[in-house]
Amino acid sequence: MSRKSHTIKELKALKFLLDGQLRRAKKVDKNVCMIPDQVDKPDFGFVMKGVRIGIEVCSIDNSKLLESRNVHNSSKSNNAKRKKINAILNGKPYTSVNQTTSIKRDAWEGILLKKFNLHAGYENFKEVFLLLHTESYSDVSLSEATRFHLNHFCIDKECPFDKVYLVDLKNKKYIGKVFDKKSNKRLTIPKKLENLESETEVSQFFPVGQPFNIWNTYK
Repeated sequence: MSRKSHTIKELKALKFLLDGQLRRAKKVDKNVCMIPDQVDKPDFGFVMKGVRIGIEVCSIDNSKLLESRNVHNSSKSNNAKRKKINAILNGKPYTSVNQTTSIKRDAWEGILLKKFNLHAGYENFKEVFLLLHTESYSDVSLSEATRFHLNHFCIDKECPFDKVYLVDLKNKKYIGKVFDKKSNKRLTIPKKLENLESETEVSQFFPVGQPFNIWNTYK
């Protein structure tokens, strides 16, 4: 069953893509316009120089990290929040978030391969772009480094999408073009990014003024 509207994250991802690419698109066709009723398979569509181009949106996030953030930041009561409140009331340590997110292919390979397999189902579009988004990293440098690993993966796996882009929702930034089928150019990772591998996010509560053995708590 087809959807009737876009998600907030899809709309944010599109905004950051337009921030980075709309001016360039206007130089190609000043009358470039969105297809207003396109909401699924692919998620967005636009017309440029008479050609229908689709945009499929996909998250490459650490789902466990986002779930931990969401349940503890939710305005609604839930088991996780009750456990945290109970720990605080009883003077016990509590960990809300403790997740490490890799920037390399093991973190998102399965997600992308599934999208690649769905490419043939996008009908009535001459080209389809893949718009990837992430909000797993606090340091935007990791998103920038991820772009290069994604590029190598797309080339190695013969990505069927015409172009692939990456945006960072947490840092509100257009990261850049990941892949272009026409050029099939393999990007070189800059030296300042080549040693980056992952980021660990930890959010913990420790009771004040009460001694406890951290090894016994987390072993």
